[in-house]
Amino acid sequence: MCHKCGYENKCCKERTCAPTPISKPTTIKKSGCYCLTRDICGPIIIAHKNVELDLNCHQVHGKGEQAAISATDVNNVTIKNGSVVSTLPGNGVVLTNVKGFVLDDLAVSDCNRGLWIQDSSIGKVTCCRFYDNTNSDVDEGSAVVSVINSSCIDFEDVEVCGNTKQLVEFDGREDRDGIVTVVRSNGVNFENCKSSNNFLANDNSNMALYMIAFSSDCLVRNCQANENKTPLDETTFGSAVFGIHLLVSNNCVVEHFQACKNKMGVAIFFFGMRLFDSNNCLVSH
Repeated sequence: MCHKCGYENKCCKERTCAPTPISKPTTIKKSGCYCLTRDICGPIIIAHKNVELDLNCHQVHGKGEQAAISATDVNNVTIKNGSVVSTLPGNGVVLTNVKGFVLDDLAVSDCNRGLWIQDSSIGKVTCCRFYDNTNSDVDEGSAVVSVINSSCIDFEDVEVCGNTKQLVEFDGREDRDGIVTVVRSNGVNFENCKSSNNFLANDNSNMALYMIAFSSDCLVRNCQANENKTPLDETTFGSAVFGIHLLVSNNCVVEHFQACKNKMGVAIFFFGMRLFDSNNCLVSH
């Protein structure tokens, strides 16, 4: 059975593989449909365009710092229906220079970077859960879920829960990335997403559940950031947990956003913004 954030995955049903079966670590070099027949200790590397990878309710376990599943310099990739785990400092799913992708019905846990999308475009992430990951990278934009230098990517029904973001130093300053981070990207949208019960291990700094920096035309709609925690207390000056941190970004919209019961919480913080709009947001502590 597949599980997401402690809940049974109602969508995940094992099937008999009709496509090309995979039962061991594999580099996919031909277009086509591929299907796991068992849990494997990865990695799976997608090295060709037009690939559909069905995990078939099985698990891919990453090894070392290598991603459990990765795709680089390819088009039209689908990864769906299963679990991805790793052992720190390993990563979950990494997409680099991928045009046209779908990630659907995935549960990603115990990774450093649960999902890393870079230099990619025209993608959709749906019905996915990222939980029990611990991110402590120093790279700009590093988070449990990161979108870097990318465009036209939609997140729908994505839950990020029970993760830890460690404080690190980057270029001599405290890291202000978030659990979910978007940097230098355009048209990245979040709808019906939840960020809950995450631990932001910051120390005299600001960290966010959703961090959008140096980006444009981004939308956050019908999303929640609730019951997230930090070791800080009211005596710590200049520190907070932000629901959304918008930094030097243009034409961004926040609609129907809820931020409740976050310790030392600030619902929406923006700096250096142009053409920002928000409405129907609920805030409580």
